[in-house]
Amino acid sequence: MALNKKSNFYGILLSLLMFVSIIALFASEPKTTGFAVKEAGNNDLIETNNQANISVNENNNIGNSCIGNIQHGSCSNTKPLYCADGNLVYNCYECGCNEGETCTEFGTCAALERCADGSIYGECSFLNGKFCQDGKLVFNCNLCGCDEGYACSDNKCVRE
Repeated sequence: MALNKKSNFYGILLSLLMFVSIIALFASEPKTTGFAVKEAGNNDLIETNNQANISVNENNNIGNSCIGNIQHGSCSNTKPLYCADGNLVYNCYECGCNEGETCTEFGTCAALERCADGSIYGECSFLNGKFCQDGKLVFNCNLCGCDEGYACSDNKCVRE
């Protein structure tokens, strides 16, 4: 019988601890992470010194220039930085990339990866019927075709 009472005590204590933890999770406020995050859809409100919200017309870009006196809606000299509502953001779709770089799906620029012959990953080589795949030149005349005087057979270029 003594074991049962002790078990019940610990079970009740554990349940109470879980209940308090769940209440604390829902009641607590989120902590600052140190990352600056701009939420989409909140472009029409700007908080000033945590005292008041001032409504701003989205078409009024006065005061929305970025560091370095870059105007709203324009690109920085440092590609691919773009000034959007006073913040410099990566946007290679709008600003492009430097030579030798390509635009990624995240709006940043990355160095072009090339095969030994200089062809870019995921593109046909200038070599007869070859394709640059993950740094290796592979035969793929079905995709890249063959030079004059050659025919595609089993995905390789052979003399006619």
